[in-house]
This record gives sequence, structure tokens and C-alpha cells, in this order.
Amino acid sequence: MKSIKPDHCVNCNLELKEADKYCPNCGQKTLPDHLTFNFFYREFLSNVFSLDSKVITTIKKLIFSPSFLSNEFIAGRRIGYINPIQLFMFSSFLYFFINSFMFLKEDNGEKDLVRFHDSDKNILSDSVEIQQIDSLFIVQDGEEIDTIDNSYVGEFLKKGQDFNAMDKESQNEKISRNISYSVFLLMPIFGLYLGWFFQSRKKHYLENIVFSLHFHAFYYVAGVLFLLLDKLLTGDVDSLIHFIVVLVYLLIAVKRFFNFSWLSSILRFIGLIFLYGLTVSIFLVASVIISVLV
Repeated sequence: MKSIKPDHCVNCNLELKEADKYCPNCGQKTLPDHLTFNFFYREFLSNVFSLDSKVITTIKKLIFSPSFLSNEFIAGRRIGYINPIQLFMFSSFLYFFINSFMFLKEDNGEKDLVRFHDSDKNILSDSVEIQQIDSLFIVQDGEEIDTIDNSYVGEFLKKGQDFNAMDKESQNEKISRNISYSVFLLMPIFGLYLGWFFQSRKKHYLENIVFSLHFHAFYYVAGVLFLLLDKLLTGDVDSLIHFIVVLVYLLIAVKRFFNFSWLSSILRFIGLIFLYGLTVSIFLVASVIISVLV
């Protein structure tokens, strides 16, 4: 569908002439009457990293006004804020950058990220014979989170040995990089899930993507704040608090964005979280496995 150029600025409501590419009053670029993939690509991917003084205003609105930025962007009032892709790129880069320095604060590499088992006997990964191995356990913070049982995956397990031989910093760098790649796939999936659970409000898919970008940006901004608190305070800041804050934020955001009743929003929210949580878990395990293999 061909976009129709509006006859007024959606940001300040000034009447525009046909030749105006930018509003003479506020300077915002004239926008099509609805989002298109072509405009989405050009608007978002141009100057992705060009941030200016709008960052502070945008971050404040992101944190304290759930769904506000999404509603403003879709309504066309965009000149005062960073666009969703820029915001997401900035927040995710900042989070992974800070996290890479804090990942090793308690452990210098004594724990294996990949642990091998032979029947009921635990075998150290640096001394194991590949032919003995019955299963591979993926370990996170000392807890086994997934297992692969197969006595015929010697090559896979050999790569696991090589991975454990790496220093902890290199391991963390590989895993963080693969997780950051997976997030780019998770955002459109999250937008799809939003359409499934909140479809009666007839939001366009790209509008759901805008919401997804803002939500994931908040996740990273909140993550940065909790990482800094964990560093500054004497006691550890439980990651469960971060998780609860994100869930409450998301519930408020979907309620405001889709305008369902609280009961309907909560029921749909539960389904959304269950399905998306399952998807995230699969992606996390896949990221660890890819880090071992590649």
C-alpha cells in the first residue's frame, strides 16, 4: 500500500506544503500516514549510533512511563526522543559492556561451564577420556541447567573440553556475544507473540515491534542499574528483584499499550510470559551450545 503524505505535522500540527520534507516549525521529518517496511528500514537503520542530548529525556520516559515512548512514536511525535532501534542498540551495548567487566568479580575460572558425566560418576573435564563420556551438562553459576545424553557425540564433547580449557574471560566473551545475537531474533518473536495474545486490538505487527524494542531496551537499562547497585552495595543484589521489576513493568506497559481491562491484560500477560519465557530458555541454552561448538 502506498503511503499518503499528511497535510499537517503530526508533532506540532502545523499545516504543511506539498514540497515540505521537514516541518518549518519544529523541524521533524514529514511522516507517512502509516508505518511501512521501507520507511521502517530507512528511519531506524540510518545513523543507528548517532545519539544526542535526547538520550536523558528518552531514558527517563522509558523507565518511569511504560509504553509512553511506543505510543508517542506510533502517533508520530518522535523528534524529542531517540528512535527505538537507537535506544535498543545503546542500552544493549551498555549492558553487555558493563556485564563483561563484572562477570568475573567472584570467580577467576575454577568452575567448569561444561561438566562431563560417566554414569553416576562426575568426571573432570580436563582429564576425561572422550570414550568414557555418557552425557554433557551445561552449568550456570554452579548449577546444572541442561544436559545432552548421547554416547556417540565424541566430537561435540571434545569441543566441550577445548572450551573448558579456555580462560574464563574468553568463555564469557563468547557466550555474551552469542546471547546478544540471539536477542535480535527474540525481538521479532516477541512482537509476534504480542499479536497472538493481544490481537483483538488490531495493532500492526511493526507497531508491536516498536513496543518490543522499547521493552527490551528497558530490560537492559534496568540490568545496567542492577549491575551498578550490585557493584556499589556490600551485599549482592538478587537477580530475582531485576526479574520481578521487569515483569511488573511489562504488565503495566501492555495494559497501557493495548488498553485491555486489568483482568484481561493479566490473563493474556500470563500466557505471553509463559511462551516467551520458554522461548528465551531455548535460546539461552542454544547460545551456550553454540559457544562450545564454534
